[in-house]
Amino acid sequence: MTRLDDSAKRRVIALLALAIAALVGRAVAGSAGAPPIVARALYLLALGSLVATVLVVATE
Repeated sequence: MTRLDDSAKRRVIALLALAIAALVGRAVAGSAGAPPIVARALYLLALGSLVATVLVVATE
């Protein structure tokens, strides 16, 4: 197993923070009565961030 360099670590942290923020935003949007498309878009953003995190780790 190889170690990630500093820039890869920063990208992973930023992508994970984005995924968490999107999921929190999805929960807030759902409780605030936002249209379902907003919740779905935030869910897809979180999912995309997690996929990007896996790609960063796999390519480093």
